[in-house]
Amino acid sequence: MTLASSFCGMACIIGEEREGDMTEREVTPRLPTSGQIIGALASKLGIRHPVLRTRTARRYFSGDLDNLVKDSSRDEIIEAVAETLANAGFIPRQKEAEIDNTVVPTLTTVLKWHASNWDLLRTFLRRRMACVMPSHLPKVWEAYVRLAVIDLALRMAAHLHLSGTYPAALELLNWASVDARGDFLNQKRRQASLTLEALAEALDVTDNTVDAWMYDGARPSNDNLTKLAETLAEHIQGSDMASIALELRSLYWVSDVATLLAEHIGAATVDEVIRRLRKYAEEAYHIIDDQFPAEDRPADLTVLADLGVGARVASPLLSVLIEREPDEEWREDLRPMGVDWVRRALSVNLDVHLAGVDDLIQETEGRLLEDWDVSNLEAYAHYRRSLELQAQGKRYEALAEVKIAARLDPLDPANHFTLGSVKTGIGIGHGDMDLLNEGLEALWLAVTLDPSWILPWTEIGSTLYYMDRPAEAVAHLRSVRPECGSLDAHYHSTLGTAEWKLGELPRALAAFEAALEMDPEETSVLLAASELALLTGDGKKHRRYLRRAQHFGVEEGTLRFWELLREFGQQYQNNAGPDEHETVRLPLWTP
Repeated sequence: MTLASSFCGMACIIGEEREGDMTEREVTPRLPTSGQIIGALASKLGIRHPVLRTRTARRYFSGDLDNLVKDSSRDEIIEAVAETLANAGFIPRQKEAEIDNTVVPTLTTVLKWHASNWDLLRTFLRRRMACVMPSHLPKVWEAYVRLAVIDLALRMAAHLHLSGTYPAALELLNWASVDARGDFLNQKRRQASLTLEALAEALDVTDNTVDAWMYDGARPSNDNLTKLAETLAEHIQGSDMASIALELRSLYWVSDVATLLAEHIGAATVDEVIRRLRKYAEEAYHIIDDQFPAEDRPADLTVLADLGVGARVASPLLSVLIEREPDEEWREDLRPMGVDWVRRALSVNLDVHLAGVDDLIQETEGRLLEDWDVSNLEAYAHYRRSLELQAQGKRYEALAEVKIAARLDPLDPANHFTLGSVKTGIGIGHGDMDLLNEGLEALWLAVTLDPSWILPWTEIGSTLYYMDRPAEAVAHLRSVRPECGSLDAHYHSTLGTAEWKLGELPRALAAFEAALEMDPEETSVLLAASELALLTGDGKKHRRYLRRAQHFGVEEGTLRFWELLREFGQQYQNNAGPDEHETVRLPLWTP
């Protein structure tokens, strides 16, 4: 694995989509599909291949959720990207030669792994991501990039050993920024004892063009990179054109991907993760020398190159890196059995929010800060603390925090909505009717304070359903006030759940399909629509919705649950709605 192929894997963690409306108090991150990311990468690097011009490839790159590509088609597209990079000289062509009955993984393997991993994680994250401040969105992406860098560093260390390359090759990462790549090219020019004018003449380009390469970080075309390699090789003793060409193409490739990442997490963060990539890869290389038994090394290295942090042999490497790492945040990221990728992003989001609020309270003594668009900063700190506790499953502690928030800022509908949601959640779980009624009162107060907010209205209907009052839930939801504004996916799926409980299957299916129009990836809604289509005799819809649910990462246990329900047959059709665990309940957010 080369530096370039490692960064290609890291690029699979970030796409081109960004939040457009930064005036909102909070946003839910829009998560690109692996196809959108691979498409952005191909566009950024100018990758061309016949497979990438097909209608199927365009569907994959567009993230068209209504016309998903087959897994085999996705693999063919990724293979085409890897093949083009190899042919263009961005990476050395790796022959899948057997080494002690093992096959060395290629760039294709790495890209497929990260694409599949991202799509699965994306499904989990989009259902669990508490809303974030727009200014904190880069921290959420950074959490993924950091974990991707650790994974890629281990793969890189394994490939260095397998290819007989030494860690000195990692020095190319020092020149990955746009400014530095010009300095690297200038250094090569001086090494060849060529003036700027002589180089321009040899390449048949203008002096301004060479100046732009050397001092502005401009990227030479692929043809000019080839000419550069030929010219430099002629004037640098002991060098060869192929090696210089590979070095230059790899450098510009890595730099272009780094620029793409910087658009989402910032240039300073990219510089830091590049430094960590080199540091961890070099350290892992030497740990392998010390700890991997020589007789098992080829097989172990192949597994490590193929699976990265998922390999059994990765644990001792990570343990040593933890011991050597003084930075506690990076130590946590390195823990082999520690926080997983989804929880890592969630914790970053909540911790950054909470720490930021606490610092601001301390610095301003609770005074209003216009940048935060919060009327009562102290109340907001308790509100955010309640969300963190809910994410940890500590509902009673969360209730105590949001009670304080509602007392400190009684006119904020978000506080009363959260208070009502927590109370009704606890009340349903424990059959506490007093708490349920208190929760409903708080939800109605949220509706009164903000009549244009559909979420409290929907939550009232959801609570009535959980209280085994589906007819009242349907009546309430269908009497939604016009001032509640546009109906969202959560509203339609809640209505569908209540209609199903009443045995109104066509109405229930129509409601779930309305939810899918707005949120076509929610697996629980897809499963519900699939089952209702089967029950109403539409096998084609049943298969389509089920396939989409599987594509977006529904758990095997959930699928088995639906299969067991189906075995109950007519009794289930007439009397039962979806299990409460499958009902869509959105994360809490402010209006």
